[in-house]
Amino acid sequence: MYINLWYREPLDTFPHNIVLFGESGVGKSSIVNLCLGRDVAATSSAAQGCTFKSTSYDGTFDNLRVRLWDTIGLNEGDQGTVDTAKAAAELYSLLKSLVSGVSLLVFCMRAPRVTKAAAINYKLFNEVICRKQVPTIIVINGLENETGPGGMEGWWERNKTTFLKHGMMPDDAVGITSINTPHYFPAYQSSQGRVHKAISGIIRKIDKPWKLTPLEWFKTIAADSYKERCWGYARKEDVERISGSAGQELIARLNLPEDEANELASAFEHVDASLLKKKSKFPRFGIFRNRS
Repeated sequence: MYINLWYREPLDTFPHNIVLFGESGVGKSSIVNLCLGRDVAATSSAAQGCTFKSTSYDGTFDNLRVRLWDTIGLNEGDQGTVDTAKAAAELYSLLKSLVSGVSLLVFCMRAPRVTKAAAINYKLFNEVICRKQVPTIIVINGLENETGPGGMEGWWERNKTTFLKHGMMPDDAVGITSINTPHYFPAYQSSQGRVHKAISGIIRKIDKPWKLTPLEWFKTIAADSYKERCWGYARKEDVERISGSAGQELIARLNLPEDEANELASAFEHVDASLLKKKSKFPRFGIFRNRS
């Protein structure tokens, strides 16, 4: 019997869009380089990061065609560089502009602590914007010197209960180092293999990428808010002052103060308004009430 040792499954006909997001300075660009096996994304050791807009990088691994999106750092406004709401709106705009859909979200963070901002950012994109329709993995960077049981590879098992308490329940999680130096190369190589395995394992199970549209997003939020009263424990008078159901959703799911919810919801509305203007078949609609 003849066995073709050179046979490989055909590559996908289109690249899978994989969006990396997280706070600035956590190493998103370095993780892009780790995934693709070459230095394509500029990196910075500065706390405020160096990515000011979304940039895509194409490559293949595990016989999958992928397009990795290195995105603006959320909470970069803390460093006075980019306003937080604008950064989130930029990422929201990217998700909606991907005509072939989104196959995977990769939430990047740095060990060892789960901050309140990290939990909010994770929920904002996984639950609120993508409605839990896009698989999500968490990549925890900075574990090159981890000495606990199982080392870098065992970090997630030892710490996952903390994430669950924050409402962060990914489809998979990987502890890594993105430092590519001779001293750390074995750990770097291990990190690369485990990230590839996590990504390809999820993508191969996907029927088709998920597509986000402004009309669908607002309609879903409005329906859920009305049906489930999803503002939870917020005072009724506070909710009524929020300008539209998107603001209610942000208060309920993320426990945001009213002013922050309004600012973020307005930033999203601005993105939707500009996109809808370009599509004459969609009339302009007033989701948000005028603020008093």
